Amino acid sequence: MFGRVDLGKKNQFLDKAKSAREERAQEKYKESSLIKIQALVRRFLVRCSINKQIRKELDLLIQLPKAAEDEYKPTFKSATEVFQIIRRFMFVMKENEDQLRFEYLCKYILASMNAESIKPENQTDMRLITTCLHMLITFTNPNPWKILQGKQGEVLKPSLVKLCNNLMGDLNTRGLYPCLQILLTQGLSRSRPAFKSASLSASVTIALRPLIAANFSQTLLTSFVLHIMSVPALIEHVFVMSQECLVLLMTHRLFKQCVELLCNEQSTRIVFNILEGNYALCLLANLIQLGMIEMEGLLENTQNFMFVVRRLLESCRRYVQGKKSNLTHWHPVLGWFAQKTDQGLHDAMPNVVKQLKHLWGMKMIHLLFEPLFAYADFKNVEDKRTSKMQTSPSKNFLKKAFEKASSKPSSDHVKLNSPVLMSTCTACGMYLSAISTLTQLKFDILAALFDVLIILIITNFISETTLRRIHKDKKMDKKNLEDIWRNLSDHCGITANRVYTGLVPNSQRIHPHYIGVLILQWLEYRWLQGSGFESCSCLCLWDLFPLAGATQPHVPGLCYQDILLPKLWFLLQDVGSQNGLKPFMELLVTKPNSMDHPLFDLLHMACVTAAHIITILDEVELYEQEKPFAVKQLVTISTFLNQFICKTIWNELLDVQVARSNDIYQAAHTLLMILYERDCRRSYTPKDHWLIKDVKPSAFLADLDKGKRNAQFLLQKVPHIIPHKERVILFRRNVTREKEVLGLLESACVSPQSTLITVHRSRIIEDGYRQLAIIPVNSLKGLIRVKFINEQGLDEAGIDQDGVFKEFLEETIKKVFDPSLNLFRVMHPDVDNKANLGTNCSVVVWALTISINNRVCFCGSGFVEQSLLPGISCFDVFQGIVVDVPFASFFLSQILGQQHSATYSSMDELPSLDPELYKSLTYVKHYESDLSDLELTFSYDEDIMGKLVNHELIPGGKAVTVTNENKISYVHLMAHFKIRVQIKEQTSAFIHGFRSVINIEWLQMFSAPELQKLISGETGDIDLDDLRKHTQYYGGFHNNHRVINWLWDTLEKDFTPQERSLFLKFVTSCSKSPLLGFAHMEPPFSIRCVEVSDEQDTGDTVGSVLKGFFNIRKKDPVGRLPTSSTCFNLLKLPNYQKKSTLREKLRYAITSNTGFELS
Repeated sequence: MFGRVDLGKKNQFLDKAKSAREERAQEKYKESSLIKIQALVRRFLVRCSINKQIRKELDLLIQLPKAAEDEYKPTFKSATEVFQIIRRFMFVMKENEDQLRFEYLCKYILASMNAESIKPENQTDMRLITTCLHMLITFTNPNPWKILQGKQGEVLKPSLVKLCNNLMGDLNTRGLYPCLQILLTQGLSRSRPAFKSASLSASVTIALRPLIAANFSQTLLTSFVLHIMSVPALIEHVFVMSQECLVLLMTHRLFKQCVELLCNEQSTRIVFNILEGNYALCLLANLIQLGMIEMEGLLENTQNFMFVVRRLLESCRRYVQGKKSNLTHWHPVLGWFAQKTDQGLHDAMPNVVKQLKHLWGMKMIHLLFEPLFAYADFKNVEDKRTSKMQTSPSKNFLKKAFEKASSKPSSDHVKLNSPVLMSTCTACGMYLSAISTLTQLKFDILAALFDVLIILIITNFISETTLRRIHKDKKMDKKNLEDIWRNLSDHCGITANRVYTGLVPNSQRIHPHYIGVLILQWLEYRWLQGSGFESCSCLCLWDLFPLAGATQPHVPGLCYQDILLPKLWFLLQDVGSQNGLKPFMELLVTKPNSMDHPLFDLLHMACVTAAHIITILDEVELYEQEKPFAVKQLVTISTFLNQFICKTIWNELLDVQVARSNDIYQAAHTLLMILYERDCRRSYTPKDHWLIKDVKPSAFLADLDKGKRNAQFLLQKVPHIIPHKERVILFRRNVTREKEVLGLLESACVSPQSTLITVHRSRIIEDGYRQLAIIPVNSLKGLIRVKFINEQGLDEAGIDQDGVFKEFLEETIKKVFDPSLNLFRVMHPDVDNKANLGTNCSVVVWALTISINNRVCFCGSGFVEQSLLPGISCFDVFQGIVVDVPFASFFLSQILGQQHSATYSSMDELPSLDPELYKSLTYVKHYESDLSDLELTFSYDEDIMGKLVNHELIPGGKAVTVTNENKISYVHLMAHFKIRVQIKEQTSAFIHGFRSVINIEWLQMFSAPELQKLISGETGDIDLDDLRKHTQYYGGFHNNHRVINWLWDTLEKDFTPQERSLFLKFVTSCSKSPLLGFAHMEPPFSIRCVEVSDEQDTGDTVGSVLKGFFNIRKKDPVGRLPTSSTCFNLLKLPNYQKKSTLREKLRYAITSNTGFELS
């Protein structure tokens, strides 16, 4: 049944099965190997990824700096998280690869040892902080404990109270206040406080409880002041977030306790030695705001408060001065010094500044200067009583008091040791310290620009009769205050906050000042709460605070309106005779070179505030509205300052070196010069007001010759104290001395060297510039001879004896001022400024010409302005030649260098450049509606050759809208741009050329109008007697000749002053007299008798002289007109036979001749 099996096939089958089995085994082995290899690779890659992730976590933790030299300041994380990261890193760390990481890990651990572990901004930490605070609150006061509310409570209470006190004592020994300082600083020193109301209340309460328990012991109070009161803006945050703590602070009179502590010398020394300057500033800010809150304590300790504030300010100033170096950092309050402010302090500074502003707020000013205001009120009553007997009583008692002060008997003056004077001087000293220390807030202290209406609120709700209902102790019943409070609440349609009314002190009699502060605080509180004002009927938030978003609107500054400044000067005027000068002189006589007496603080304060406000006032405000002083008061103040500045130096009461560095003397000098420059621009003082009669000009000039420092110093600081004529003589003397040094004066044996230039009449400007530009400056101060080449190219006959050079000057100036040359422009006052700008540059110089009542504008940037024109202008001044070229006052001020003064105001000078723009800016300044409606920006558009060019007054000015808040800045920036920036290049070139010939110190003896006189001569009527006395005659004329007598008689009796000026201009090319008289005119004024026309005139001969002398003529020359040679100051006068003919011909000649006209 079974067949035979083939053995070969069987073997083949078995081999095939074995091969398949081996193949399957091999595949299984390969698969197993592959899986093992993949596992190893995946393990390696995962291990590398994990190692990389661990190192990355560590890098994020330790925050490796970008450069090795950078300062290492890591941000710390929680210790648990740090431990986990470091533990993982230690498993994968490789010594070579991770050496740098390990190094910075060690640095991180070391740095973390000094870091605070609790972060209030962290929610987890904040929960822990809240729990700890709750714990401390609970176990430091047993009163809320329920165990004390039972029957055995009274028995247990002493023991529990003692237990709590022991706990607080232990907390103090373990550093409670330093820990709370760190906590409060971290929680509050940021743009948004991390603390909530409950946390802040708990922290402050815990800080206060040990003090209260120890009855404010000096040791604990010192520690409290050092660590808690120096927390940045602590009181501000308490005021906003925790009214309960505010009540607690006021109840326990914390302000009074702190002030009394800081008045103690030993405690003050401890505080100042430990407290760093920034935190001393924070202490000051907290103390100021606490004083405004605890008004009763401030009223009781006003003098101590001012003493403490001044000490703290001086401590901050010493700190800043000790940190001065080349590497400095900017501080938003103290300015530049070498101490980097940490971020927390920097974030807290806005709130600190807000606190500091209380110091110069209206309420604080009224409180600290209360004796001064009371004294002024008393004088007001006296003035009203006196005015009833007069026909025209003064509306302002201060203005009238100023006028009467100098005539008061000595018994009516304020004594130096009187309470009102000493109190005022103390307050002035404190504010002066604030101005010098808080450098970045100086202008806020002096005058803020807020339109404050707080005083109107107080007057609306607290009538004057109510406030005057004051008892002898200057306090009123609490019931009256409650009535006022209710009326205020009812009138505004809102309910007074129940908690806030608890701020009313417990005493039943309250000082009136306290009422205003309560109202201000209440309004501010309701505003910050963001509710309650919607229903106000007449007191709207935005009416009350015109600056939306301003957190401190009631900060008027020391110069605000006329609250303080006129009263300061009134008191200063009332301290002694001679407008208040006598006591100052007596103090300096007693103690020379010393201004330590408090009275000098009053003077310093009055000068600083007055200088600040007068600098920014325009003419309408100063002269018409008479802010803040009447014009008569300005005269009185200037008299006092002029006498003080001069006599202290002249009588050697103050050394020159001391005066240069003394802040009080410099402040008085600054104000004096502001008033003097105002008077130069628009006179408000009587004639010779600025002269010091006690200083004789001859003695002063003699001291100058002897080299006395007193005279030199006064000449440099107040040259106006000696007459203008004497200063001109001094100027001419200086010029003569320089000529002697340079060998430019002619003597008996030596003739001065001269420089010869050749000028073609058709190219006067070009040839003059080309030749004068290469002449050294010293040669320009000597003789310059000119040879003219006529139109035919031939040399003109004649030798230059100053006359030809004067003709060259006249022709050059005539061409330069030709409007067609586009260097100067004639511009009429009623022409729009935009239509009169130069085509190739901006306006540079404006002037008002006497003859044609036009303004001349210099507007080129070519070769003439850079060398020739200023050289010629200053050469005229140097040689004493007057030219009829009036410059604008702003340009003259810049020649004198007045623009570099800190009190220089471009706005004051703008009318001389662009009166239309000045009117527009004045309109903007006094615009009462919403200024943003005008759509002005901080930029200026200028049309240059048809292309509109935009100039930004500030970076990004095109996008900054002019508003009511920044309009003052806009007005002054625009004036500064027009006066200084837009024309800087051209004016600098002119001034450089001018000063290269004349020493600037010689010019600074003169004011801008006086410098104009130096250039163009006197502006008054011509002195005919002086002119006739110094006139030379030729051609037969002499002083008693009939025609000459007719001439002088006609000029005196028949010609008007304007015609006499035209006559002088006809002969000399200048309508004004030389400064020192006609004796100094070069060439001398001369009159020559002529018989023929100018073309036929060959000069004087014996026959012509005899004919003129004996009046020998064939007929009357009625057909000839008088002519002149202005280069020689020579009048060519025909020998007329009738006086009427002379009068008619002379008048026709001087009025019809074009001569040297800028037309």
